[in-house]
Amino acid sequence: YGVELYSRPREQSLLNTGRVGHKRGPGPGRGAAVLAAALLVMALAVGLVAGLVPLLAQGSATGPFAYVANRFSDNVSVIDTSTNSVVATISVGDLPYGVAAAPDGKTVYLTNFVSNTVSVIDTASNAVTATVAVGAGPNHPAVTPDGARLYVPNGTSQTVSVINTSTNAVIATVSGVGDARYTAITPDGTRAYFSRTNSNSISVINTSSNTLAATVDVGGPSIGIAVAPDGLRAYATVRVGDQGKVAVVNTDSASPTYHTVLAWITVATLQGGNLSSVAVTPDGTRAYVVNNNSNSVHVIRTSDNIILDILNSVVGDPQAIALTPDGARAYVTSTFDSVKALDIASGSPAYHTAIATISLGSGPSGIAIAPLPAATPTPVPP
Repeated sequence: YGVELYSRPREQSLLNTGRVGHKRGPGPGRGAAVLAAALLVMALAVGLVAGLVPLLAQGSATGPFAYVANRFSDNVSVIDTSTNSVVATISVGDLPYGVAAAPDGKTVYLTNFVSNTVSVIDTASNAVTATVAVGAGPNHPAVTPDGARLYVPNGTSQTVSVINTSTNAVIATVSGVGDARYTAITPDGTRAYFSRTNSNSISVINTSSNTLAATVDVGGPSIGIAVAPDGLRAYATVRVGDQGKVAVVNTDSASPTYHTVLAWITVATLQGGNLSSVAVTPDGTRAYVVNNNSNSVHVIRTSDNIILDILNSVVGDPQAIALTPDGARAYVTSTFDSVKALDIASGSPAYHTAIATISLGSGPSGIAIAPLPAATPTPVPP
């Protein structure tokens, strides 16, 4: 098993200085004439640069960046999703596996399964700024909505490491979670949900106390898990015999059926593979489920749990999926050294088709898309 445009300066007053040095009398002074010419050239240059800055800024604008863990080349590929091109490759630890992005888009966290560490990446420089030791076999982590904590499921040691992101220090280790694989955190940040491959339940951690709060029977071993944007449902990919299912779990703490399965959605008959990952659109209307048994992605309508579409032959041995913050694209990693970009924007002429195949390092696995950090306004020169 994530530009402040410069204002055009008031160059007219500078252009008027072209009249400097003209005076009544026998003739203009040479020094004044040279000065006037120099000022005119400078004014034209300032105006030209001011006019070009907005154009250059628009031309260099880039969309959110996807970070992909390449297991067998021990590095991370950084994809500019506005061009679907690799713009950086970052060396990390041994067998990088899971990826999570901070909500502000400034930091990405990557687990190294064999090194038993987390690499902390600054997205501005795409450099590793810290390495944090965690439990054995770290899998797919997640960051709390306020960006303050990182939850790392350690599958081999069957624990969860809780990292304070301001200090990059482990502040708690939670036991009893089993062979946890994926992590999903509620929008209010109060609970973290973990899929488990060695039992028929998922684990729930109370993030205020960092203790195991509950286990929820989902009918079989699970791998992928995601929480809906409204926090009322969790979707866990489950294997029950040879059937790949999605368990829809009630995560509404005010509901009388809290932490029970509301529905099992049968996705496909499985043989050697699994339903390896799931992601919910930002508007909560659809869930995208990766099926690495049939190299496909299944689309569930969340309002009635109906399978809307099946995207066949997406990539060979698909592993993980991540959606852009605007919900317009999905990126699916393939063990065979690539990622596929899918158009998932409703109403698009290319809706539910592949729009790009991007070559990466060896054995891509986890993926996260960092939101673009908020722009820092640039002061306008007086």
